[in-house]
Amino acid sequence: MQFALIAAGRVNGSFIARLPRLRARLGPVLAQSYRLASRIVNTLGAGQAARSHSALAGSRVILICVAPAATPAVAAQLAAWPIEWKGRLVLLCDCGRESPALSALAARGAITGSLNPIPGLDGAWFVAEGDRRAVAEARRLAQELKASVIAVPPHALGLYQAGLTFASGLFTPLVEACVTCLRGSGLPPRTAARLADALFQQALRAYRHAGRKSWSGPLARGELRALKRELDALRRIQPPMAEYYHHAAEFAWRWFQRDSGSALNPAEPETE
Repeated sequence: MQFALIAAGRVNGSFIARLPRLRARLGPVLAQSYRLASRIVNTLGAGQAARSHSALAGSRVILICVAPAATPAVAAQLAAWPIEWKGRLVLLCDCGRESPALSALAARGAITGSLNPIPGLDGAWFVAEGDRRAVAEARRLAQELKASVIAVPPHALGLYQAGLTFASGLFTPLVEACVTCLRGSGLPPRTAARLADALFQQALRAYRHAGRKSWSGPLARGELRALKRELDALRRIQPPMAEYYHHAAEFAWRWFQRDSGSALNPAEPETE
């Protein structure tokens, strides 16, 4: 089945460029300009640059690969085009957005969904959501790459992406904070980084084995005197990090001890 592609200039880094039957299956390619569409065609070595929406008429499957922020505008523009959308399948690829971003097209009868590779798994796993027919097409595309697909319910991609942010955008500052403390205590930079690596790897292995029961250390034991000593040391050299530590400790205590009803205030010493 031939498919069309609506893309920006980032397609070469997408899984779309790795589809083994791309040359045989890709038809019209549309972009913000005909020049950009031609450049994408040349980069992929497949498809034909198109000048207008009329080129989509022969494609029952349309892949969209644009930046997340551009997705709603692209969807609105597509929905305004005078072509028959009923029964046509539109799949967001590598857009980081979920199918509700295509609601304007769905309202006109399009079958909508999304397909995104799961980071860190070397392209072996994808996450898909949307109409069951869109998810089925997403599975077929992933199978061409010998990859597996995890399907999530519609509207769940935001929660899934929050999980990714905890493991990346929020995790990296945590590693940096750890290394900064170790270096501040006198460890050489390379040694501090190696120790941080070992500590985080150990924590991850323990969590895989025991889950939340692997939570340990002074914070898990509620040793306020030890926590206050650490907090005071941070306040002397890194006040913003001390604030982060304080809030993170309070959150961790509430999250793991939420059934106990007890409170934690590491800013106050333990009572004798």
